[in-house]
Amino acid sequence: MSMAKLAGTNNMIRLGNFVSMVLGPKLVADSGEWGTYAWNQLILGTPGGRIAGGSDEVMRNIVGERVLGLPKDAGIDSKSPFNELKK
Repeated sequence: MSMAKLAGTNNMIRLGNFVSMVLGPKLVADSGEWGTYAWNQLILGTPGGRIAGGSDEVMRNIVGERVLGLPKDAGIDSKSPFNELKK
C-alpha cells in the first residue's frame, strides 16, 4: 500500500509539471477551450494527495523499516534536557 501511494504521488507531481509546461498560462485561465481547465484540479489536488493516508516522509520511513529492514529512527527522550540529547 505505502509503495503504491509513494509511486502514485510521485507520478502526479511529474504529470503536473509536464502539463504545466505544455499548457503554460492556459492551465489557470478558463478560456473555454476543451481540456485546459480540468487540469487545474489535478495540479491543485497533488499536495493533498501527498498528505492523504500519511505524509510521504512517514511512508518512506515505513518502507525503510519494514521492507528494507533499516533501523528505526532514534526515539525522542522526553526526560532529558534538549542540550543533553544524543546527536
